[in-house]
Amino acid sequence: MSKQQSQTKNENCNMVFLAGVLKFDPKVYENNVKALVDVGTKSAIQVSVYSGEKAPEGSGALANKLSRYKQGDFIKLVAMIRPYGVKQEDDSWKNSISIDVTEIKNEPPQRQSRNNNVSDDDIPF
Repeated sequence: MSKQQSQTKNENCNMVFLAGVLKFDPKVYENNVKALVDVGTKSAIQVSVYSGEKAPEGSGALANKLSRYKQGDFIKLVAMIRPYGVKQEDDSWKNSISIDVTEIKNEPPQRQSRNNNVSDDDIPF
C-alpha cells in the first residue's frame, strides 16, 4: 500500500458548510442558542451554539451573533457534526447527531431600532 493510500484511509472529516434561510427566530436558552436553517430540502436542519460554563473560547460572541438573526434572514455558517447515542430503557441505543456552529460567515442584517421616545426637537412648533 502506498503512502498516499494509507493517508487517505485515516482521514476523517466532521465539518459541514450550511447556507439557508432561518425558519424561526433563534431560541436563546441559558446555555445555548438553537436555530432551524432551511437549506432547500423538505425539512430544516437544527444548529446550535453552546455558550455554557465549559464552552470553548469565543462561543459567547458566536451565540450572541446567532441570536441577532431573525426569521427569514439568510445565514451562512460552518459547523461541526457531533454524533452521539442515548441508551433507551430496553437496552437499545438511539443514535443522533448534533450540528454545532463554529463560525458564522455573514453578519446579521442591520435593523433599525424602534425608538418611540420623542424628543422636544421632533415636535414642530
